[in-house]
Amino acid sequence: MEQKELWALLLRVRDGEDEAFALLASRFVGMTEGLVRAFSAGLCEADGRELSQEARLALYRAACTYKPSPDVTFGLYARICVRNALISFLRRRTVPDGISFCNLDGFLLSDEREPLGSLLEEEQLSELLARIVTVLSSYEESVFSLLIEGEKNGKIAEILGKSEKSVSNAVFRIQAKLRALLAH
Repeated sequence: MEQKELWALLLRVRDGEDEAFALLASRFVGMTEGLVRAFSAGLCEADGRELSQEARLALYRAACTYKPSPDVTFGLYARICVRNALISFLRRRTVPDGISFCNLDGFLLSDEREPLGSLLEEEQLSELLARIVTVLSSYEESVFSLLIEGEKNGKIAEILGKSEKSVSNAVFRIQAKLRALLAH
């Protein structure tokens, strides 16, 4: 892609065109997926998905903040932004309480628990879920409930009568709110 075409695409992304970002993301999918693969070794599936979404958000932020330069191409700038975002994610993925997205997945998907441990886990989970609900809008709460039941974005969109893009955006907001909540 020529610099002039790329700049025009970046301007469309900055104007909020979803289609333009989808095109940009498809052009840089090799770079983002390569970095995600490199950084996701040893992560559980939930953190791997989070890492992938973090890379996509970083690419979007890079598109919005890049300033043309003869010394730094957008590709290099985006790679640095995505790499730094993934490093930051990995540094904060396990919060002080020891809860990460892996812990939530493990708890929500596990049926084999000890009775006493199960009571303590259920109490901790109940407290965590109560805290989570306080920071989510009613729409985000509906999406979150369906997510923890194992539904995929497309099915959630169908159930709630919303577009898949709307659900994806809600998921991004939920994840950001969860990170902030779990960091405190």
